[in-house]
Amino acid sequence: MDTHFPFESGIYDVSPGLRPLTGKVFLFDRFDLYRRQRLAARASRTIYMESGCPEATKAAAAGFIAARLAAEHPDFFELAAGRLHCRLTGDAVEINSGCLEPLLLQVAEDAAVFQIDGEREYLAAASIALPSSWRLEEKIGRGFAEIHEPVPGMKLAPAAAIARSLASKGPYERFAWGLTNEDVLDQHAPAHAEVQPEPLFIRVERQTTHPLAGCGAWLFTIRPSNTPAERLTQGQREALARALESMTPAQAAYKGVLRTREAIAARLRRD
Repeated sequence: MDTHFPFESGIYDVSPGLRPLTGKVFLFDRFDLYRRQRLAARASRTIYMESGCPEATKAAAAGFIAARLAAEHPDFFELAAGRLHCRLTGDAVEINSGCLEPLLLQVAEDAAVFQIDGEREYLAAASIALPSSWRLEEKIGRGFAEIHEPVPGMKLAPAAAIARSLASKGPYERFAWGLTNEDVLDQHAPAHAEVQPEPLFIRVERQTTHPLAGCGAWLFTIRPSNTPAERLTQGQREALARALESMTPAQAAYKGVLRTREAIAARLRRD
């Protein structure tokens, strides 16, 4: 269960909300669950894509991921002779293979690489198996503002400028949230289905950003989790109800609660 719920302010907010990362990059609680659902997604569709990702950027990302795994989780990983050995999966992955997918299959998190090219930034590579109602094939190769254009209330120009700055700043973490009726990690589709009051889960994404030195790029990790509404405290349920009520109609529609948020808020306050 997540201990950080970004709705606790009682206000729905689409600002970046970045804060310095203090914990580990990669988390391994419930790894078997994440591994199983990521492999199931991979078996059903393409979860890894590249678009104009320079070899130097892929090498920097691979080196960063392998080094962090070995440093953060020495019981699980060992670096030797250019390979990362994972005791959890039994895999030995060549670090500089030219493809990030085998390395990213050793972790629970989805991950993406944003490349900076002058005033433009774009999604250059990604392994996305557990999205929150979006499709990688619709986002790969696109700029940060273009990717987030459907998000009501987001100030795209400042967000794009922040995205460019992440190639040299960080690491940071942020948390994003939504509601769902499905307790599954892979929510590839349908996009933004209307959420009903029961059964209700709070879906929180822990997102981290990491500059990749020397290549004008940054790594982005995403780890979703679903928490049953029954596990929230009374104060958290009230804050969530108020956050729903603070949404504009466009934001409520985007989050799939335009016609149901009053009923959801009442259900939260009734428990």
